[in-house]
Amino acid sequence: MPKIILAIIVSTILFGCSKSEVDKASSVVESKPSASVEPQPSASFSTINGVKTKNIPGFEGVIAERYDKSKEWWAEEHRPKKDAPNVIIFLLDDVGFAQVGSFGGLIKTPNIDKLADNGLRYNNFHTTALCSPSRASLMAGRYPHSIGLGSHALTAMGFPGYNAIMPDSAKSVANYLQEEGYINYALGKWDHTPLYEVSQVGPFDRWPSGEGFQHAYTFMAADVHQFVPVMWNDHTPEPYHKSEHLDKDLADRAIEWITGHKSIKKDLPFMMLWASGSMHSPHHAPDSHINKYAGKFDMGWDKAREQILENQIKLGIAPENTILSERIESNICFVVGANSAILFCPPRGPK
Repeated sequence: MPKIILAIIVSTILFGCSKSEVDKASSVVESKPSASVEPQPSASFSTINGVKTKNIPGFEGVIAERYDKSKEWWAEEHRPKKDAPNVIIFLLDDVGFAQVGSFGGLIKTPNIDKLADNGLRYNNFHTTALCSPSRASLMAGRYPHSIGLGSHALTAMGFPGYNAIMPDSAKSVANYLQEEGYINYALGKWDHTPLYEVSQVGPFDRWPSGEGFQHAYTFMAADVHQFVPVMWNDHTPEPYHKSEHLDKDLADRAIEWITGHKSIKKDLPFMMLWASGSMHSPHHAPDSHINKYAGKFDMGWDKAREQILENQIKLGIAPENTILSERIESNICFVVGANSAILFCPPRGPK
């Protein structure tokens, strides 16, 4: 449309003009650059070893008037150091401090315990009580309120610190590793993307791909059905399929991806984020696991927490003089104003 309008205007102006005036006006119109034409970089010429060559900023080869006198040049690929380690992050959702064996829990977790025995256990490590802020903080290394995740992404609000829109300055650890030549893969739960951005048309800035993960197999929600999960393969919805359990599906895909990576790009390190969602509701477990723990917690929570504390003292996680706090009152009411009150109810409900 702009070109057509310009032609009409020029024709109207030139109608009835003399030939010299037409030529003059035409030269002015023709010399005006079109907005659709990409500007060409200016280039100078110099002589290298007796060969006239064109100088293009950033190009270190030779562009001569003859091909046999020219010299190709390729920018050096940025590669990580040879001793750069592979990184795997296991992120367990809704798992409490004392729910795994290595922290005195009553559930058998031999593989987690093995990792703990060969690594470090922290007894002063804090997260928020919500998944979205905790995940965003882990990825960006910043307080959640400073990166828009003061609350859950599904309950985003139009206030600073709560809109679930991570700023461009909040680069994730995967972004930095990608710049260093790492190949990154996200598996499992990913729920710090605003709900209105979760679709096939994006935008994908706050998806795994926007945070440095070249590959992803995830569910973009707070929870998911563990036997018939709604999954995304990068930006494409995965066809519905039944699985023995989502955790097993994630394990199979992790093994498949690592095997493929080692066979093709074994010289490049990788980072894998494995975020299981099976501990989050809905609580779906294979029958074999349910039968294994049938009746194990019939003693009740009060007795179970005493056993856990005893285990933690033996492991050196809790000081020997640690005393469990008493249970809170059945319900507590705080008056906060003339017409307002807060009723606090423990998990058992008010009595």
